[in-house]
Amino acid sequence: FVSLIILTVLALGYYRKLWWWVLVIGLHTSLLFSFSRAPWISYIISVWLYHGLSYSRKYTNRDLVKYLLGAVLLVAVMSLLSYFIASSFGDYELIGRTHSVKTRFIMWALAANSILENPLFGNGIYSFSEIYSFAPELVGSENHRSAWISNLPLAILNDTGAVGFFVFFTFIILVIRRSLTAVRKMAIDKHVDRYQVRVGAALVAFFLAMTFSSQTIPAHSIAIFWVCLALTERFTTLSRSLIKRT
Repeated sequence: FVSLIILTVLALGYYRKLWWWVLVIGLHTSLLFSFSRAPWISYIISVWLYHGLSYSRKYTNRDLVKYLLGAVLLVAVMSLLSYFIASSFGDYELIGRTHSVKTRFIMWALAANSILENPLFGNGIYSFSEIYSFAPELVGSENHRSAWISNLPLAILNDTGAVGFFVFFTFIILVIRRSLTAVRKMAIDKHVDRYQVRVGAALVAFFLAMTFSSQTIPAHSIAIFWVCLALTERFTTLSRSLIKRT
């Protein structure tokens, strides 16, 4: 949620206002001290997507090559930073989240087993922690919250099977496709207000980042995901009238 607010503030771009800089610095600080790597990654992805979506001209082949190289570089930098953080601060649970990677692989293996048992219709919503109540013990935890899949596609397959997976991701892909088309049409239209383009790009970029980073799974971010999806769809609808007006 903080990432969405940061993107909106960046989209407004009031560089000459003191309050703007206070917001930018303060919000980035609050995101940094969340000590959670998934939101950091989501934010980096969303900023990259935001700039790509708000680009004011049609993409040429040369632009696409540059953007692809930028994506490769971004992945490389993030991988190096992840390795540096893990190797330097891995012993400190607050920053390194010791064994989190190992934990994910264990949970994913358990999820794969349960998916194979009921591949068509799944095991039921939030069934994983009930089926594998012993899972926290496998990773040295006594907290039942440790028993979660932390991977959106696997979670959907486990809960609803192939049928639910197809329905869910078909819906999500349709929303993403419509929103991408809408924001790009606005971006290349010289008559549309640039603030509207940038704020719309920020919203769509945040929604995409949440989807890619599987931040839809934790209970505290499910509502944010669906509210963001609704806002993205509403932006898609409103963008048509904005383009027609111009």
